Amino acid sequence: MVRGTVNAKHLIAFRGLDDDFDTDNGYSGKVQYGVSLRDPQVADVASGGASNGFESDNDATGTTNTPRTSATFSNMSVFLPGPLTAADPAFQRGVHIRRNSAISLFNSVITGFRRGVLVDGAATEGNITSGASAFKNNVFADINSGSATSYFAVNTGSTFDANAYFNDAARANTTFTTVGALGYSSTNFIINTNVPPAFNLPAASVLNTGASFTDAKLADAFFDKTGTFRGAFGATNWAQGWTNFNPQITCYNAPGLTLSNRKADEQVQSLSVAPNPTEGAARLTFDLKRASTVTVRVLDITGRTVAVVRNGQKLSTGVQNVELPTSLQAGLYVASVTTAESTQAVRFVVAK
Repeated sequence: MVRGTVNAKHLIAFRGLDDDFDTDNGYSGKVQYGVSLRDPQVADVASGGASNGFESDNDATGTTNTPRTSATFSNMSVFLPGPLTAADPAFQRGVHIRRNSAISLFNSVITGFRRGVLVDGAATEGNITSGASAFKNNVFADINSGSATSYFAVNTGSTFDANAYFNDAARANTTFTTVGALGYSSTNFIINTNVPPAFNLPAASVLNTGASFTDAKLADAFFDKTGTFRGAFGATNWAQGWTNFNPQITCYNAPGLTLSNRKADEQVQSLSVAPNPTEGAARLTFDLKRASTVTVRVLDITGRTVAVVRNGQKLSTGVQNVELPTSLQAGLYVASVTTAESTQAVRFVVAK
């Protein structure tokens, strides 16, 4: 959640629970180049909660209090990998603009949600019709598996024509029924593996062109105006080299050492927990390079053993899948794997 006037570039939201870019209480900053990559099985755990790409309020009750929430976003990418039928039902909207917010979104791409944009409430509709809030040169793909009626919506009873607004030729928003039409590499949507997602655009992608910076809201020198690509990435993957998209394989006992880079002959490889965070049910996975007697424990944040899942069990060579206890209370835990040669561990979070 962002407030104030801070400006930012190169933001990453990865496998979050609630909303990715959440603004309220007068935030009026500028943001360019932000990416969100969701795990379809990890979403808002609150009763009745929703996971949205963007969610924006002026304040909790939608007053006219100033300063009004009026952030400007450009070159954002929000990805919910499909198929939507397999995604957590909490995933709802690429953009939920409500409660008198006046945020603006330009040159961005949103995929996979059940709704593209929900314009929520008369005050919010008024901000759009007045020009205080603007949406231009954006791309929406594979929304509700391509359902034509799901891209842009308002609340029941509203007379605001969201489809006429977003599909107006002067605003140059574009919709595609499938994410495949965007021309991404399949590695763009990789989650929780040793291979990081490759966000840079292939040369044939339709997203390489179509950006525009002529709107007055983008006139500020903060916004780079050298590229024509829509979304957070052009030909260069600016996330490469300084990000970790599978932190569960990081060895926190030795700075700079990750389990994916351990020697090929080490007995336990590719240790991970999924989903992570979990609401309770989770699976520990690891590759056992040599058959061994294995003990698997779950420890709490103080190092106390709270469960012994495998106790000196003989396991054969290959990938192992171990179900972790579903009775764990909310908190931070460590799953450890002990063999005759070593002990390795991975952190995971239980959120209930």
